Amino acid sequence: MIGKPHHGGPGIRYVKTGMLRYVQEERATLYHEGEYFYETGDITHTAFNDTDKAVVVINFELLPESWKGGSAIVPPAR
Repeated sequence: MIGKPHHGGPGIRYVKTGMLRYVQEERATLYHEGEYFYETGDITHTAFNDTDKAVVVINFELLPESWKGGSAIVPPAR
C-alpha cells in the first residue's frame, strides 16, 4: 500500500511493469503492465501490489511552474 495521498495536480500514470490495484472512493480498478490512466490529482486514493512481481509506475504531473516540493500531498481534512 502507498498510503492515501492527493497530488499537486493532474497527470497521466503509466504502469511500466507489474499490476496495480488503484482504489479511490471505495472503487478499485486493476491496471496491468503497459496500461495508463489519468488522475485528476484532487481525489484521495491508494494503490496496492497484490502480486510478488515489482510494480513500476511512471507519473507525469502537470504542476504550476511555481510549485515547490514533492507532488504527493496530504489530503485536506473533511
